[in-house]
Formats: sequence, structure tokens, C-alpha cells
Amino acid sequence: MTAWEAPAYSDEMTDITAQPNIALEIGSKVRAGVSVTYGEPIDLDGARIVPVAAAWYGFGGGGDSDANGGGGGGSASLPLGAYVTRGGDVRFEPNLTVLAALAVPVTCVIGRVVVKALAACRR
Repeated sequence: MTAWEAPAYSDEMTDITAQPNIALEIGSKVRAGVSVTYGEPIDLDGARIVPVAAAWYGFGGGGDSDANGGGGGGSASLPLGAYVTRGGDVRFEPNLTVLAALAVPVTCVIGRVVVKALAACRR
């Protein structure tokens, strides 16, 4: 089989238990997410604080016909804020620093698009 030919079909290929799924194996061992990055929910002065973040991770790998190969992965987490529960009241407190850091480049890009669109309309 050369690198561009599809492997021959076999019943073993459709049986998920017949072959290990490396993505599922790695995913079950990787610890990524809000609790890893920012910690578990805590109780402080009668309030329950639950951190909220956008967290993601990915892996990749590959090889060639000469048995050269490699792989890697990475993760990132962005603190969005926290849910704070006092008594029966639950409210979300955003992380204003992150929101500002995200708003500035988004606003700049939108501004440039609008300016270019107006310039194109004037021609």
C-alpha cells in the first residue's frame, strides 16, 4: 500500500472495540479545563464562587511512508468570570480585564471593515 491508497475494507475497521482509539485514550488522560486552570468552586464568606472559563485543547500528529512522524498538542484557557451564589441569589460577575482585552481588537477590526466598506461605496 502506498501513502495515497485507501486501506482495504475489513469488518475489524467498523468494530470500535477492535482497535484502540488514540484520540479517546489521550483525551481521557489529559486534564484541561476550568477546574485545572482556575480551581474548583469555593465557599468564601457565605458565598459560593464558581469560576467560568472558555477552555480548549487539541492534538495532532502524522507520519510519512518512511516511518517519520511526530505529534504534539496544546491547550488554552480564557477566564471569563465567576458565578457567585449568596443565599438564593445567583449572579455572574464578568472578568472585565479579559472582556476589555477582547473588545479592543474586535472593535478595531469592525472599524476597519466599516471604513473600507464606506470607502468602496464612495467610489
